[in-house]
Amino acid sequence: MEPFFAVLFSTLLLSERPTLWVVASLVPILGVVALASFTEASFNWFETKLYYTYSQIVKWNQT
Repeated sequence: MEPFFAVLFSTLLLSERPTLWVVASLVPILGVVALASFTEASFNWFETKLYYTYSQIVKWNQT
């Protein structure tokens, strides 16, 4: 989902328009994530948020 939010925020904050190829490359990513999320019976938003928070902390520490 990070590529989706990168494109979204660059569009909203930087007024950059993504090319058709960029948007088309996001479709399979969003489709697979949505499919995996809706079909997983034990999907948990808390664990998802925890994972993304941890990944951002790791990225921040690497810079």
